[in-house]
Amino acid sequence: MQAIPKKTVIEPKVKTPPKTKLTPATKAKPKPAPKPEEIEISLSKLSGLGSATAKKFQDLGVNSVEGLIKEDPEELAMLISGVSADRIKKWVEEGKELLNK
Repeated sequence: MQAIPKKTVIEPKVKTPPKTKLTPATKAKPKPAPKPEEIEISLSKLSGLGSATAKKFQDLGVNSVEGLIKEDPEELAMLISGVSADRIKKWVEEGKELLNK
């Protein structure tokens, strides 16, 4: 009896990709808490200034009490219907009081 020769299987050589260095993800630095002078006070904190009027101010680029204080009440009164310069001046004074707290 003759032995049956074993078949040899030749596997093709597979190129291994070059190793890439992995860099660890950097942790995002936590943002510092805003300083008291950086915190904006909403226009809605002013007495008698409702959401509709606040929207009118925002449309003009006045988004906070700090922004209102920097504007000219007379000019704002001309641009916003239904709000007098005297009323805006009162809001400016009230806003200054809020900022000084």
